[in-house]
Amino acid sequence: MRVSLRSWHGRLLCVVALFLAAPASAQSWVAFLHTPPEVQPAGSDLVLAGSVIGLGKGQEVDVVYRSAATSGYRRVPVRAAFGDTWQAVIPGRDVAPPFLEYYVEVRSASGARQAIFASAQAPQRVPVQGATAPVATEGRAAPPASRTESTPPPETPGATPREAEDEEAALYTAEAPPPPAHAPPAQSDRAPPRRPPARAAPPAAPAEDNELLEELALFTQEDPVTLATLDSQSVTRAPAIVSVISDEEMRAMGARTLVEVLKTIPGLEVSRDVQGFWRLAVRGIRSDAEVLLLYDGHRLGNLYDARQLYELPVEHLERVEVIRGPGSALYGTGAFLAVVNLVPSSRGGLSLAGSIDSFGVGSAHAGYGLDLGRGRLRFEIDFEGGKGYSKPVETDAFRDSGAGHVDDGHALVQGAVRGTHAAPGGEITWSLRAIHQDRRALLGAFDVVGPNSWLLWSVFLGDISYRLALDSGELTFRLRGDLQDVRRRFQITPEGYDTGQAVFERGIFEITRHQTASAGFDLTGRFELFPGNVLTVGSSLEQGGLLEYAYLLDVGPAGEKLDAPATPPGISPPAEGLTQRLSIGLFVQDQWRLGEDLDLVAGLRGDLFLGGVGRDDPAAPPGEQGLAVSINPRLGFVWSPSEAWTFKALAGTAYRVPTFEELTSQLPENDLARGRFEGNPTLDPVRIQTAELGAEHRFAAGSHRVRLRANAFANQFLGRIEAVDLTGNVTPLFNRDGAILVFGAEGEGRVDFGPRDWLSIGGAWFRGIDTQAPPGRNLLTDVPQLRFILQANVGLGAYFDLHARALLGAERRNLARSSLEALRRFAIPPYALLDFTLRTTPIGGVFSVALSVQNALDVPYQDDVPRPDRVPGLLPGPGLSARLTLRSTF
Repeated sequence: MRVSLRSWHGRLLCVVALFLAAPASAQSWVAFLHTPPEVQPAGSDLVLAGSVIGLGKGQEVDVVYRSAATSGYRRVPVRAAFGDTWQAVIPGRDVAPPFLEYYVEVRSASGARQAIFASAQAPQRVPVQGATAPVATEGRAAPPASRTESTPPPETPGATPREAEDEEAALYTAEAPPPPAHAPPAQSDRAPPRRPPARAAPPAAPAEDNELLEELALFTQEDPVTLATLDSQSVTRAPAIVSVISDEEMRAMGARTLVEVLKTIPGLEVSRDVQGFWRLAVRGIRSDAEVLLLYDGHRLGNLYDARQLYELPVEHLERVEVIRGPGSALYGTGAFLAVVNLVPSSRGGLSLAGSIDSFGVGSAHAGYGLDLGRGRLRFEIDFEGGKGYSKPVETDAFRDSGAGHVDDGHALVQGAVRGTHAAPGGEITWSLRAIHQDRRALLGAFDVVGPNSWLLWSVFLGDISYRLALDSGELTFRLRGDLQDVRRRFQITPEGYDTGQAVFERGIFEITRHQTASAGFDLTGRFELFPGNVLTVGSSLEQGGLLEYAYLLDVGPAGEKLDAPATPPGISPPAEGLTQRLSIGLFVQDQWRLGEDLDLVAGLRGDLFLGGVGRDDPAAPPGEQGLAVSINPRLGFVWSPSEAWTFKALAGTAYRVPTFEELTSQLPENDLARGRFEGNPTLDPVRIQTAELGAEHRFAAGSHRVRLRANAFANQFLGRIEAVDLTGNVTPLFNRDGAILVFGAEGEGRVDFGPRDWLSIGGAWFRGIDTQAPPGRNLLTDVPQLRFILQANVGLGAYFDLHARALLGAERRNLARSSLEALRRFAIPPYALLDFTLRTTPIGGVFSVALSVQNALDVPYQDDVPRPDRVPGLLPGPGLSARLTLRSTF
């Protein structure tokens, strides 16, 4: 198997990526030089003093803190005191046993935040000693009182014992990250208590107090999410059903690609097709065009056929954000079943990683963050490739035995550079990213094992944004563009195939090429109309289209061998009116906090599409452009009656136009294409109407933190574009007349036993019904209707962590919506896949080693194929494998 890059795109990308990886010397951008206090008396003001280095114009510095006396995080400003000394004062009323946690962050004029001392995930902890301890909560003893004397914390006027108990519980159940940029700092309702006279520091905390601090260290903040409102907020308060996987979780599970991460989210199922493409199903529906995959807000999906690069490496990601269900009023066509956003890392310094597995697949990664005083740069390069797994396939459309093997050989290289720079009134961010993939088809184009097939895919992304800070909000201007080049060659007959006119020693080949490009402009404004209300408005303009397309065969219509591949008779070029699209979008979303407990989010998006949509007359002139208009509302409520409970109610609609492939693809009328699907220029757009309910409960059980989440959903698809074989010949796609109904539930539970010890279980169930299909044959079975994900992480002493994951899926059978589908029977049995990862804690704070085992029990499992009557063994998945990973940071 060759892993070299065939095209000029790949060779050029290698040169560019190596250049981007060249290291350079780093210098600090903004830093807070500060020595944390060893201990603090309860009830006394905590003065944090230090030096701020590299602070730019328009930037401000805050201390963000929490304790048993606060409900989540609060913040106080850091001010210049005298000379080069800056200080912040945390009021004594918030300094309560057993400890106080804080970190320091810098805020730009636009509201962007960056931690410069400790962080929300790893805050600085200061033991607090005093004679008064918080009231014990149910099921947990009160923290032991300090053995030193100090001034007790002042009592809040009118506070009840129940209120004090809620404040203690807040330490265990706090979920929200620091307040968003538009939130005002917490204000004291009275003058802070006078500081006591200076005195010597109290002695170190007793051993039992230290044990308590270690127990309370379990309750860290969850990762923020930006997808739902374009502003950072906690998953709990986000007005959407959201999951976030952090870089630490990805490393704990030994994930190398995005596919391995998405498998762990309830409601999602990842499978692979015969051509080797990974496909994501969301809540029982599998459709490439209905999932919006973003890399730092930039669309990754192919404009022609909506294929997605789910096999991207995750080494340089900070987190993966997923909205299950339509992606609010902020996103246009494509944000239909889900929105997946890959948030790149902003780490500074040099990071290196590499891995090798038992299938012969290796990877190498390098990243470098460079601070420039008034900005920063980050360079990244990734390579992943090798032979991959191989499994025998006994039968295909031409052979009853010994058909061949699946071939997972592949190579992927990615290079990126990103920059952030201070600008008048705000900041400028920009990025350039190039990705090239060269791989084999896993099985072949359709129903024949094609060992000589190969696929090339090159992606180039670029964008630049300017964020302008205003008195009551901000404006963001963004220019973006992408270019994608795809070339695929499929072997569609066995080697030595005889047509009666010629013998094809290497088989007959089908070749497709398409090149797409798009350019867009986005304008987004966020404004605080009054305290507790944030209005987001915006517009988008995008022009995209097909630059090049070819469909070629090396066999003539009579079965003769051609000197060079050529377009078959009857295949016409795609109509320009169906492959060029101008889209204009306008959206507004208002997030209103109605009191302390209730958030209301209401949004509306309108889109106008000129060209690239279906038209009523299939014989219309090639240049004639269709017109489509979409209006989509979104409404959501988030209610948190206490620190322990949150409830969500969401409803809305979404809309997607057909892809260029769904409108224009054509196949020749011959025996080799029988049973395949082609485009239909009269397709209408698809709509979804959705309703969702969610609940979350957080509580402390003894010294353990418990979080439970449950969601229920109901979706109705109208005019869904389906591929249902009715004739056995080449069949056009069509809009389903009847509605598709899908309803189900998802659940997650997690228990944190310690900083490195936790257990989680997730599950999802759905029922999909095609109302146009005959009763008893109307269930949708593209993915298992019941799935569970179990994960556990255990710290083995001071130097090792062990992570275990089990993926369980129910049996599924073939679709039966038509007589032909019912005849093509198959059954994929239930599966239980077990993975392990053993990794070291950082060695010397620099190196770490991880050993991962996938499918540890070597369980055989399969994915479905389009013609199970011709490939009855289906598509075999990989068996037992092991992977060794090395990482280092400097």
